Amino acid sequence: QFDWLDQWYPLAPVCDLDPGAPHGKTVLGLRVVAWYDRAVDEWRVFDDACPHRLAPLSEGRIDDKGRLQCVYHGWCFDGRGSCQFIPQAPALGPPVHKNSKACVASYPSVVQNNILWFYPRADEEHQDILQRKRPPFIPEIDDPSFVTVYGVRDLPYGYDVLVENLMDPAHVPYAHKGLMGKLRKKEDPGRVEFDVEGGGPVKMKIAEADIAGFLSEQDNSGYFRYVAPCTFYGSPLPKEEKGQV
Repeated sequence: QFDWLDQWYPLAPVCDLDPGAPHGKTVLGLRVVAWYDRAVDEWRVFDDACPHRLAPLSEGRIDDKGRLQCVYHGWCFDGRGSCQFIPQAPALGPPVHKNSKACVASYPSVVQNNILWFYPRADEEHQDILQRKRPPFIPEIDDPSFVTVYGVRDLPYGYDVLVENLMDPAHVPYAHKGLMGKLRKKEDPGRVEFDVEGGGPVKMKIAEADIAGFLSEQDNSGYFRYVAPCTFYGSPLPKEEKGQV
């Protein structure tokens, strides 16, 4: 069975993240906060809830020591999620900030392709996940000969519907009428006379398929690769490969 939690998920392009402030996001219904830990020059991803009163840490700030500080009572956390300071605790009293209940869950995270990814399991056994499994890598994003454009949109449906839509070329001449060429060739017989949009069969074949995704070759013109759960990659075939299947 597909394990939805044993996956890397993109949080945001790093160009959209201000290293001087925390950023709240929701992924798979999980509310998390991304913040820049300047002590080690790395982005961190935590549960977006202070363990004290569950105030959203994304509403907090980065303090002058580079720690994530809760806006409600001022509790401060380092990049591992350990509480470093409780303003209300007596300075000479017991070190209550070291109690395990004062920690916040910290998720494995990494910047790859200039995108911040996180792995939605915070238990200790998954902290070394990068050594056995990395996010999907798209070499063109890091290739200076390519132009990369990042875009973020809020849409009133799940990403599963979006990914399915992106992989569906048959809807293009109807939902995006006039924006792209017709799929049906003029000499194609037996088509509906008044189907001016030019829909028609799309020749493709599945070259690879397993629980991790699939590779679909598109009528000698290119291919789609889907890497579960949320990476869709489409590319034309290089000139030297055209005509080969």
